[in-house]
Amino acid sequence: MEKTQVRVGAIGCGGHTRGSMHPCLAVLEEIEFAACCDLSRERAEATAQRFNVPNVYTDYREMIENADLDAAVIIAPPRVHEAAGVYCLEQGLHTFVEKPPSLDVEGAQRLADAHAKSNVKGMVGWMWRHMPVHRMAKDLMNREEFGTPALFSGRYMAPGPGMRMDWGMDPQTETDRFFFLDHVVHILDCMRFLMGDVRSVNAIKVGAEFGDYLYHVNLRYVSGAIGHLDLGFKAPAFEGGIYVLGSNRATVRTQNWTHLQYQGPQPWTGNGGYADFPYQQYDPGISFPSNGVSRAGYLDELRHFARSILDDYEPHATFEDGVQNLRLVDAILESVETNAEVVLANS
Repeated sequence: MEKTQVRVGAIGCGGHTRGSMHPCLAVLEEIEFAACCDLSRERAEATAQRFNVPNVYTDYREMIENADLDAAVIIAPPRVHEAAGVYCLEQGLHTFVEKPPSLDVEGAQRLADAHAKSNVKGMVGWMWRHMPVHRMAKDLMNREEFGTPALFSGRYMAPGPGMRMDWGMDPQTETDRFFFLDHVVHILDCMRFLMGDVRSVNAIKVGAEFGDYLYHVNLRYVSGAIGHLDLGFKAPAFEGGIYVLGSNRATVRTQNWTHLQYQGPQPWTGNGGYADFPYQQYDPGISFPSNGVSRAGYLDELRHFARSILDDYEPHATFEDGVQNLRLVDAILESVETNAEVVLANS
C-alpha cells in the first residue's frame, strides 16, 4: 500500500516552534504529527494539547526509540540542531533542522557528513527559497527570454539588535555574528538559490555614529555575475526585497516576501518618462499567504520535506547548502574585519 503520510516527531517546543512550525505540522495532509519533545515537559504537554499530539517526551533519544517515527523536525538552539540532527540521521530518520544548522561551519559540516553516510532525506529550513514569490522568481529566471542572471540586488532590514540567550553566544562580542546567523542567512540562502555560489565578497560596516549594524556587501558569483546586499539591524520593522537583471534585459523583483513584479524583454512602448514599461505583477493582498497558517515559506518548506520522502526525491536546501551559507557568513564578517576582499575557497 502506498504511503500517504510521514510520521513526524518534533524536537523543540519553544515560542517560534509553536507559533510558526507546529501549526504547519498539524495541518499538512502529508504529515502525521505523532510526537513532540522538549526539555520542559510543561511546554511539550502544552504543544500536545494544542495540536492533538499523542506522544510527549523530554528526551529525544527516548522519542526516537519508542515513537515509531519516519522523520524528525528539529527547531531548537543551533547546537541542538547539530547534535540531535546527527543522532537522528545516524538512527535512519529523515531529518529536517531549522536554520542555522549550527553556529559554525565545522558543525554544519558534521551534519552534512552524517547525511552523506545515511540513506535518508535531509533538509535545512531556509524558508525564503520556499516562499511562493521566490519560487516564482526562480521559474521566471529559468525562462529563455530572461537570459543569464547578470546582476543581483538584495535588501534585508530588521529591528534590533537583540540576541537569543539560549544560543550560548556572547552579547558583548558576537552580536554581529548573531545577526547574520539568525537573520541574514535567509537572504544569503535565497540569493544562492537564485544566483548560484559566490566567488568573493567585499563588505563594509558603518560606524556607531550612523547607528551601527549596517552593512553593504559587494559580491562576485562563480557564474561571473555581480551583486550587492544592503543589510541593517536597526530598522523600525522587518523589510526586504530582491532584484535580478537577466542578460536579455528582463527583470524580476520581490518586495516584503509576498509581492513580485516581472518585466520581460519587451521594447519600450512610451514616448517619454519611466512609467510606460509593461510588467506582470503578483500580489496576494495578504501578508500571511500560507493558507492562513503561518508566514510565507514555513508551510511550503515542510510540505517540500514531506513530499521528498513520499515521492523519493532529493529536497533542495540541503545540509551542504548549510555549509556553504555559513562559509559565506564567515567570509562577509572576515571582509568587514579586514576591510579586504575575501575569496571563498573551492568556489
